[in-house]
Amino acid sequence: MTCVIANCCSPERSECTPTIEQPSEFNQRCQPDTTATDLSRDKLPWTPWCSREDFKLSEFAIEVALTCDQTDWVVKLIHQCVANLGAFMLNGHDEMQGTFEVASQILTPFKKHDLLVRFEEQNQTYNFEVSGCSLLDWVLDLLSNPQLQPHFIFDLQQVSKYDGKNFVQLIDDPWTANDF
Repeated sequence: MTCVIANCCSPERSECTPTIEQPSEFNQRCQPDTTATDLSRDKLPWTPWCSREDFKLSEFAIEVALTCDQTDWVVKLIHQCVANLGAFMLNGHDEMQGTFEVASQILTPFKKHDLLVRFEEQNQTYNFEVSGCSLLDWVLDLLSNPQLQPHFIFDLQQVSKYDGKNFVQLIDDPWTANDF
């Protein structure tokens, strides 16, 4: 019978105990934890939009690069076509843009920066506007997401496979397997 052992290299520091698992169970620890869910986003994944339809129209307006006037026209058309006006609550581009502003503040916001680049050959300096966000804040957002948390493993692990006589090192991470 072959089994796999996932052995923490420093259980005294990580408080992780060695485990013996069947091969079919070995990578199950990487499966998402279905018990840890953010209920508010599961019930209303389109938040901060008022409805799923509002979000879909906003997504459509961006994909097809509608102008402000075109967006207002589409919104008026939908209000005329939809019998249940409660399912669609946007009133125009400004409200949609305001909702995007609210949505952009939920996670790590992007900030615009000017990047000056000097080209010696042309003896000119160009100004490029770039957007970026704090990597630390972005990582903290990822770590606080309950759907992603099970995928982050920070404990050093040495993995072995039983060949019938001995445990032989099993390499499941080709980048760092021989580093310890």
